[in-house]
Amino acid sequence: MSRQPVISVMDRVMVKPSTRGERMRYATVRSIQEIKSLSGIYYVVAADYTDEISFHKLSELELVVNSGTLRVTVGHIVNVKSAKCRGVIRYIGPTNFKADFIWYGIQLEEANGKNNGSVDGINYFQCAPKLGLFVKDGKIEIIPRFKKLTKRKSKKKKKKFDVPLKFAMIKMQNVKINLFIQVTNSNRKIAQAFLDRKDWNIDAAVLLFHEIDAKISKKMDVEKSCKRSDKKASTDTGGNDEAVVYKAYKATTWTRPRKPFKYQLFN
Repeated sequence: MSRQPVISVMDRVMVKPSTRGERMRYATVRSIQEIKSLSGIYYVVAADYTDEISFHKLSELELVVNSGTLRVTVGHIVNVKSAKCRGVIRYIGPTNFKADFIWYGIQLEEANGKNNGSVDGINYFQCAPKLGLFVKDGKIEIIPRFKKLTKRKSKKKKKKFDVPLKFAMIKMQNVKINLFIQVTNSNRKIAQAFLDRKDWNIDAAVLLFHEIDAKISKKMDVEKSCKRSDKKASTDTGGNDEAVVYKAYKATTWTRPRKPFKYQLFN
């Protein structure tokens, strides 16, 4: 969000229309001061051609031409060279004691001033005695406003994953699992294990399953014959893939897979 430029005295501004039918007006800022009856800081502007005086808030004005004057306004804190202290600007504009110059009425932090904001009976602003002072722009220095430096925690950008694509993948995986179960007469856990091994290639997963199933069937037949003859049978299944299915045989109530039949696979 861009900050609104500072509007100071002698700047040419555009007065925004307050109602829909009102036209835009161009004017020049004559002074900036606090007005108690209107409660706030107001810009006193003179309209082009007619010199009609009106009072406006900053939100009602838009900068058109920068006059080149000091970029300060009422409320800014400045360093006053002649008083050797800081102060707050309370008034900017011409005065009755010297109307040919732009004066900056400042309320000082220390009692190094000359008045209380009034000169020759005219009140430009109000402050305690000896805290008010009027100076020209060459006697003040702008104190830059520094933004508070806060350490921002570095947030790692998470990779955005396409939600519709994610659900489509899950749906396709479920279809392949159900087809694997239908073909092999196995359960969901075994189907997912074989499909994971073959990167969800259902043809390769089914072929691997039937190869291991044939080996395990032989091992089980040997075990049965050994039990009858009171001989110990070897429990080695020959590989990691066979061991997975062998444990599944032992741990689950899994019905014996039926013989493979022709089935339609995905292209």
